[in-house]
Amino acid sequence: MSEERGFTVRDRRRMRPDAGASEAPGTQTPKGADRPKTSLPPVDFTGFVVGLAQMALVHLGEVADPATGEVRPDLEQARHTIDILDMLQEKTRGNLTPDEATLLRTVSADLKLKFVRASRGRD
Repeated sequence: MSEERGFTVRDRRRMRPDAGASEAPGTQTPKGADRPKTSLPPVDFTGFVVGLAQMALVHLGEVADPATGEVRPDLEQARHTIDILDMLQEKTRGNLTPDEATLLRTVSADLKLKFVRASRGRD
């Protein structure tokens, strides 16, 4: 008869040195939870729209990509982001403050104009 060998499980996760007694052994705070807060802006509709507009400007080649520092137009991605803004405008109609509605309408119109200009430059 052969002898069955079991296996051993070792928890190699690191415990926080300041873990309180209320935490169960082996539990851990989610990654990054003990880091200091960054200075990210609050999550709001205006910031969301401005973020999408910034992405569209990067794809239009109007500004450098913040990750790479390169200016590389991608009109297909720009069109897609503009379409997202249009969809957002349609789906939120009647549910926005006047300022939010104006921002969304203005940003979308400005980006469409820039898209047309960028498209003509490619021909």
